[in-house]
Amino acid sequence: MKWILLGAILDPLVEAEVYVMAANVDYDPLRPRLRALAKGDDDEQLKAALDRLRSLTNEVTERGKLLEELGGESTKLTRELALKDPRMRPRVVVFDECHELFMHKAYGKEAAELAIRVMKKARKVGITLIWVTVSPTADSIPRDVTRNTSHRVAFAVGDQVANDGLLGSGRYKAGIRATELVPGQDVGTAVTYGFTSKPFEVIRSHYVARDLEKGVDEVTPVVERAMGLYEGTGPAEEPTFQPPDPLADVAAVLGDDTRVLVQEVLHRLAERNPDAYRSWGPADLKKALEPYGAQQYKSDGRMVVARERVQDAILERLAEDVDEEGGAEI
Repeated sequence: MKWILLGAILDPLVEAEVYVMAANVDYDPLRPRLRALAKGDDDEQLKAALDRLRSLTNEVTERGKLLEELGGESTKLTRELALKDPRMRPRVVVFDECHELFMHKAYGKEAAELAIRVMKKARKVGITLIWVTVSPTADSIPRDVTRNTSHRVAFAVGDQVANDGLLGSGRYKAGIRATELVPGQDVGTAVTYGFTSKPFEVIRSHYVARDLEKGVDEVTPVVERAMGLYEGTGPAEEPTFQPPDPLADVAAVLGDDTRVLVQEVLHRLAERNPDAYRSWGPADLKKALEPYGAQQYKSDGRMVVARERVQDAILERLAEDVDEEGGAEI
């Protein structure tokens, strides 16, 4: 879940906390930007997580009252209100390996009751709770917690119990099954619920790599940028995002291949930019390439996209752009 946090902390208004009930270093690179980081599965760390749930029950109540004062007739939390009063800043609280807390003999029952109480009010007042577990059962994550969770994500799981423990009761029988994902093969692929109006979606997430032994660290630059934005030393303006360029993207996914099957091109596009191309079909691809004369055609009875056609189309477009700018000087 640290990858979700990487996105959240890029908003300088967000306050993030992590309570990971295991001895691991997954969240250590994010420490500079975290309001709190507690880790470990001893009673001391579990008690810290429980105490935070206790304080959150009071916080959601106080935020509700404050929101009413700030918003007047409108009780909707907006970015403007969060900027106006630091007490209403969005908060993200992660409870990783939460089964350790919910299954604790002394703390488990109270933790479940508090979690449900907080969740019913949290979203309205700008508090997001994230529960993470590798052991999704009725005991390790109570059903009422799952039931009150608006967004659910399940990577590969072993059985129906684990499936419904994460995605909700009855999901397996309804055909919403993370059991069909293959560990080690469907890396980063998950069954999700609540992110769109569809009953469920299968998505493939991007893995932000960090392996210091191999000299790879894509996490620290994100944290450094987040710190710059938070402390006011980062970019003064929000980054601008250009709309996708299907012609250039198709050329990129074709690589050195002379011809590629249409379905494979669509698959590669979806991997390259899921937001832009995940819903595309052959008709969308044809519509995007046809104006340039680079659309798919039949070869050996199968529809393909040719690298040569796409490259010629890009060169022709580039020449047209130069002409429109008045030509190049020599």
